[in-house]
Amino acid sequence: MREIDGGRINLGMTRVFADGDRLWNIKGFDGGFRVGNGNETVVSIGANEHFAWVGALGIKRAKEAEAHFRAEDTVSSISVVDIDSHPCPELEEILEAMKQEKGVLLQPSLKSLSVSYENKQACVLMDKERPVGYVRFSPLLDPQLKDKVGLSQEVPDVYEIGSAIILPDHRGKGYYSRLRNSLLRLGLERMEKGKLMVIGTTKNIRVAEVLPKAIDLGIDFYASTHGEFPGVQCLTCVCNPNFGEGVQYRFDCPKGIDQESLIQLKLISDWETHRKEVTQFSPDGKIPCVMYVSDKSLAQKTSDMLLAAFGSKELLAKTLMKVDYYE
Repeated sequence: MREIDGGRINLGMTRVFADGDRLWNIKGFDGGFRVGNGNETVVSIGANEHFAWVGALGIKRAKEAEAHFRAEDTVSSISVVDIDSHPCPELEEILEAMKQEKGVLLQPSLKSLSVSYENKQACVLMDKERPVGYVRFSPLLDPQLKDKVGLSQEVPDVYEIGSAIILPDHRGKGYYSRLRNSLLRLGLERMEKGKLMVIGTTKNIRVAEVLPKAIDLGIDFYASTHGEFPGVQCLTCVCNPNFGEGVQYRFDCPKGIDQESLIQLKLISDWETHRKEVTQFSPDGKIPCVMYVSDKSLAQKTSDMLLAAFGSKELLAKTLMKVDYYE
């Protein structure tokens, strides 16, 4: 393999190089690079941002790639921070952007965004000193709640990815997956041990598109209807009209995706080359609410443990209501 010193390809950017009758692509992702032939990834590197291993291209094409890399701005102003690396940034602009997304994003308070960051449960995308993106974990099931409802501590904790946003002037550059993966790394060790399950819900097709990019961390997100894991559904379906109808109202929220639509969504296996299918499925970028889980088998185990402990999803929901979980 040939090392290209000083080259960089920006997140979300793809360069294609011809090598005889073969077309190779190099794609930037999460501070690393993929080298592939068509849809097949030949080399996947979570590399230092200033180095790309592109031996698959051969020396001639590697030099050509280097020229393209050096033509790019090699000084990136983008970084992802958490409380270990940066004091809590001023998040007012982030909050204002969230207010513009009322139809697809639950509305948090400024204080809650800051508290999540200070508790090492959030990451912020920075452009120099300006916060331009945010995402956080919201603990849905933690040791405190388990004690409150008399649940065994053997049941895995459940965190939800939420309050995710990239400011409009920084969208379309692949930054969200980098930000989301940085957050996932905060819980990765516990996830690998089966002590933490991470879930998310989304009405944004762009979030669904980048779920596969968590595979670089060993996380293979599984998209589902909310009802596939009824015990987990009781934890995440907390919406109030008009955003949706949580289980405190009903178990068949009309905003949730149905099985037929979910199958259609999953059939779009290569988002980049099937852009026409994506557009047909969601012309405006909005989709019915999809739930996704970091580990399908752990989601099933967690759901089964919850239902076994309380007898049914209805009784689980009633127990949570008694401790004001849905308030």
